[in-house]
Amino acid sequence: MTYFSKIKIKFKILIVMTLVIAITSIAFSVIYLKSQKEALLTTIDSRLEAVARSAEYILPENYHDNIIDGNSISKEDYLKIIDRYNRLCLKLGLEYIWSLMVIDDQIVFTSSTYLICIK
Repeated sequence: MTYFSKIKIKFKILIVMTLVIAITSIAFSVIYLKSQKEALLTTIDSRLEAVARSAEYILPENYHDNIIDGNSISKEDYLKIIDRYNRLCLKLGLEYIWSLMVIDDQIVFTSSTYLICIK
């Protein structure tokens, strides 16, 4: 006789029920965490898309086309862009906003918020 066959039926049922509950709990936890992750990523994606779509209204027309070097944009114009970015960043609850482009095979920042904008 094996050890399992010597155990009383009530204890066997208890073991089976415990395993079923544990497996069910793990399965529901995994499903719940996956759905929470998907919801969070969807929220993040929608906020990022809102900022990306807003860029055409924040940056002057042909802003990136007019950049040749670090002196292409006047300090006054750059400060106006930073101010607009900061205000949008605060409204959307983002940490920062920036734009990039490639100049001479180098990725360079062309505009950004002044500070981290967390409320």
